[in-house]
Amino acid sequence: MKHIFLVILIVPFLSLAQVEDNYEKANIAFSENQFDEAYIYLKNSLNEDANHLPSKILMGKVLAISFIYDDAIDEFFEALSAGADPNLVIDFLGNALLVEGRFEEAIGLSSSGLSTKNRALLSAIQAKANSSLGNSDEARSQFEQAINLDASNSAIFDAYAKFELSLDNIDAAISLSQRAIALDMNNVEAYRTLANAYSENSDVENYLASLIKGLEIDDTQPLLLRDLVSAYVKLERFEDAEQVLNKILSSSSANPMARLLLSWVQAQLGKNELSQNTLEDLVNYLSLIDSDSVATGDGLIYIAGLANYASGNIEAARQNLQTYITKQPQNFNASILLSDIYENEGSVPSAIAVLEKFRDRANTDIEFADKLCSLYIKARLNHKCTSLVSQLKKTFSSDDRLIVIEAKVLAARGKIDEALGKLDTVQAESERVTVEKAILALKVNKFEEAEALIKSLLVSGERNNDYLNVLAGVYIKKGDSQQAQALVNEILDKNPSHYSARFNQASLFASANRFTDSKRILEILNTEQPRELQVLLLLAKVEKGLGNLEQALVYVENALDISAELSQAKIEQAEIYGLLGNYKRALQILNPLVKDNFLDPDYLARRADLLIRMNDLSAAKRDLDTLFGIFANDGNELLQLSYFQRRANDRQGALKSIDRALELSPQAYFPLLEKVKLSLELGELDAAKSTMRVLKNTHDNTADIAMLRGDVMMAENQFDKATEAYQDAIEQDPNFGQALLKRYELAKRGFQTDQFIKFAEDHLATNSNANLMKHLLGDLYLEINQADAAKKHYSELLTQTRYRNLAYIMNNLANIYINEGDYQNAYELALKANERLPNNQAITDTLGWSLVKLNRLDSGLNYLRQAFAMSTADPAVRYHIGYTLAKLGRKSEAIRELTNLLEQFGDFKERPLAEDLLASLT
Repeated sequence: MKHIFLVILIVPFLSLAQVEDNYEKANIAFSENQFDEAYIYLKNSLNEDANHLPSKILMGKVLAISFIYDDAIDEFFEALSAGADPNLVIDFLGNALLVEGRFEEAIGLSSSGLSTKNRALLSAIQAKANSSLGNSDEARSQFEQAINLDASNSAIFDAYAKFELSLDNIDAAISLSQRAIALDMNNVEAYRTLANAYSENSDVENYLASLIKGLEIDDTQPLLLRDLVSAYVKLERFEDAEQVLNKILSSSSANPMARLLLSWVQAQLGKNELSQNTLEDLVNYLSLIDSDSVATGDGLIYIAGLANYASGNIEAARQNLQTYITKQPQNFNASILLSDIYENEGSVPSAIAVLEKFRDRANTDIEFADKLCSLYIKARLNHKCTSLVSQLKKTFSSDDRLIVIEAKVLAARGKIDEALGKLDTVQAESERVTVEKAILALKVNKFEEAEALIKSLLVSGERNNDYLNVLAGVYIKKGDSQQAQALVNEILDKNPSHYSARFNQASLFASANRFTDSKRILEILNTEQPRELQVLLLLAKVEKGLGNLEQALVYVENALDISAELSQAKIEQAEIYGLLGNYKRALQILNPLVKDNFLDPDYLARRADLLIRMNDLSAAKRDLDTLFGIFANDGNELLQLSYFQRRANDRQGALKSIDRALELSPQAYFPLLEKVKLSLELGELDAAKSTMRVLKNTHDNTADIAMLRGDVMMAENQFDKATEAYQDAIEQDPNFGQALLKRYELAKRGFQTDQFIKFAEDHLATNSNANLMKHLLGDLYLEINQADAAKKHYSELLTQTRYRNLAYIMNNLANIYINEGDYQNAYELALKANERLPNNQAITDTLGWSLVKLNRLDSGLNYLRQAFAMSTADPAVRYHIGYTLAKLGRKSEAIRELTNLLEQFGDFKERPLAEDLLASLT
């Protein structure tokens, strides 16, 4: 039996028949590609027996096929750890690691125990990983090794071909693709690789032939179909293109890319009415054709765009205008209209791209300059707006409109006070300027000023609902929900259908965690205006607050359907995917945001957090290094950055951040604390001691400083002084968990044990709910063989049903009962512990041992076997198994178990018992 002195992991054995039945059903479902059904059976099987290796292996495959790669990888590694044959998992595991970008882990996979074919497969996987890391020579060497091991694997040759193609080694790619096809004439992917190689060589005839051959094998391949359409369009074989597009749409009717291209192809064939109908049905635009391929007819397309815009068919208008501007890029009015559509949809980079070709015009057209600057600021391209302002000053130096633009630039750079000062110089203040001032005041939490500005717009005797609603927004920002609610009520009393006021009401409910009430209003608003982005995003946050992450994701993706580049929605989407554990998808969303805004600290921090959770620490470190440059003059941000760097295992980087923070403020308390911790972790004892002297000279003694003093003493092996320092820390703050644990560890080693016991007992006499201290005191009593005293504290903790470590208490108390011969109470407590923490080796052992002591030998042995499967390094479990086998009369097995135990382990607590038992059997 084993006590738990504060953690471990696996599951109880129940019905073997049920496990096997569920596994067999899952296996059949898997073979029939019924993966959801297979998942359900496997879930049931693993609920019965979490260690059933066949179920774990098959579950990993189902998860991988379902794109849940992180969980699949976990299942495979757990199965390998539990003794699974690596040949059963290497293909799925290796490819899952590649998809997740965990290249170093893929390279680190062992070939031990693999068959020759699977060694070849692993070499190919590791070649792909090295290729992704830019190690081309190593990748090529591993591909060659893979082929030497298995020259009959078509997929390996195709992967090698793709690698050479990525390096523009076209002839090598063609040769390898042809070898892949020779090995497997039905390898569709190899035909596509070959086609791409021919395309790079401008060999149109062989390019088409390879695509057509691939489609003869499988005519549903979307990538081959897309490539073939593009080829036909370039060759002006429109009837062939139309035939292929109709085939695509027959299986994917909502494919916007195919619909757009089909509308254009139909126009080339003279099917104008059909072309226009197709165009009007488009939801999104993705062009597959070069601008040179587009024919004339510009005026009609522009008119269609204007008509659709006027009638509210915004999506169709966007498609018309995109097509038109592709052919007439210098039409300023059409470009302004398309930019407005993009901006309203949140696609700010696209809005800028449309207008930047008119950049010179902005130097003399201040209204256009204002529009362009606003877009730059939204895209966080403040430097471009600053440059534009410097040009405008030559012509509009005293124009109030230029002052407003300058204020926007200052605000965008975080200089809100300067921006407000700039707006104060406006000679003829308008409502627009007043609103701008209010918004800026809100950004720097100048709530009184913002309130006063908005109130100034409320003309005496007139309570304008829109301004009242803005004022309600100010109160919401202030956290003054009572006044905000009063204004919202006033608006809704006069106009119950006021959309923005109802939105503010929903915001108030959400901020009060009344998510259900908020959701009720938002769903009505969404029905009325299904394309209102802020409603969709608040709905997503509300669903997230309710724990409905999948539904939250639906709302965010609805917002992105409307505005594909809305950064606010993308951030929310990435966050939800992160909460769902789909880090790879979250990263795919964040990467373009970082690329377009490479110095945005929020985006960089979010990506670094994801990379750390994905264990891609080198990539995380690059983002954190960039953040260091951004925060180089902000001590508080540098401190926060150092915590991030610790998570990325970049202690040197963390120390660099702390050192810079201390350059800015040499006596700053928290950076000094962090400097001591990092110095100790890096083995720089002198630096730690030097920093401790600064702390002592500049700050009063605190529990934090006392604990760090103890850490320094520990590093110098001055255990008595360390004990005194930790004692000082917990006397200042008895709830300081870290210091308490460190003091306990030294007491356990015999350093002022009695003093710790007296302190703890005295504290508990007046603080009975100090659960951690009570737990540690019980553990210490158990460690020094005072079981009765331990039992008292453990028993008291049983009443604290929400204590998170209650399962450990139950286990330790169960062991005390076993030693006292009270096996029934021991069993009942161990069973409860197992229910609370079913994957714990020590608890499983205690449960099995208590069953054996109750003479329920078969059930006990099942649990002991599980405990052994979790840890073969625990001699107590081995002894318990040997004892149980002997009790069952399985003498030869018991002798073998005990003999192995005594040979493999030296001194351990149960050794004398094991020796006596073995002697009695031989």
